[in-house]
Amino acid sequence: MDRYEFALVGNELYSFIWDDFCSWYIELAKAGLSSDDLQVKLATQSTLITVLLGIIKLLHPFMPFVSEEIYQYLPHNIDALCIEDWPILIDMDTQASSEKCQRLINIIKGIREVKIDAMLKPKAELSVAIKDESGNFIKVDELMAVILLKMTHTTWVDELEGELMVKPINNGVLYIPQDQVIDKEAEKIRLSNEQEKLFKEIQRAQAMLENPNFVSKAPEEKVNIEKNKLEEYQRQYELIVTRLKDLNNE
Repeated sequence: MDRYEFALVGNELYSFIWDDFCSWYIELAKAGLSSDDLQVKLATQSTLITVLLGIIKLLHPFMPFVSEEIYQYLPHNIDALCIEDWPILIDMDTQASSEKCQRLINIIKGIREVKIDAMLKPKAELSVAIKDESGNFIKVDELMAVILLKMTHTTWVDELEGELMVKPINNGVLYIPQDQVIDKEAEKIRLSNEQEKLFKEIQRAQAMLENPNFVSKAPEEKVNIEKNKLEEYQRQYELIVTRLKDLNNE
C-alpha cells in the first residue's frame, strides 16, 4: 500500500467512525440499550462491542498506542491488540435493514430541521406521519417509533388529517400538524425558501448533466449519482409547489 492509498483508507475509516458510528449508530443504539427486553439489550451491546473492536483493530496501524490503550479496556481474549486478527467480513444480506436505518436517519434529520426552522425547543413534542416516494403512508414500525420518540420527542402515527406542514426528505415526505409547528404565513415563507434552494440545486444538477465533458469523462457511478440527485430534487420541488398552492387556496 503506497502513501496515497494509506491516506485514502485513513480518510474512509475516519468518515465511518465519525459520521456513521459516533454520529448515528451510538445514538440509535440508546433505545435498545434502555429496552426492557433483555434480548434486545444484550444484542445491542454485543453489536456495539463487535463494531468498536473492529474499529480499534483497523485504527491500530494509524494510532498504535492509543488503540492499544483503548483495547485493554474492552473485552478481549488476547493480551495485546498488535497480535490480534484482522476483522472478519460478516457475510449477510443487510440491504433491507440498511435502507430501513437510512430512512429513520432521514426522518430524524427532517424533524430536527423543522424544529430549528420553527425555533422550537429540541424537546418540543410533535406528531408525524410519513409517506414514501409513491405517496403512500408508511405504517408505524414499533422499534423505529421508539427510537424516533427518544431522539426527537416525536410520536409516529399511521396518518394525519387537517392542516399539515409538509417536509420533503430523501425518498419520502413528513407530515406534521401545522398548529404544532408554526402559523400559515410562516409556513409559506419556509416553503418558499426551500423551493428556491431546491430550484438552484436542480439548475446545478441539470447543468452538470448537460455538460458533455462531465458525462463522457466522469465515472458512470458519479453520473448516476447526479441523475438520482436531480430526480430527488425534482420530486421534492413538486411536493413543495403543490403544498404552496394548497396553502394559498385555504
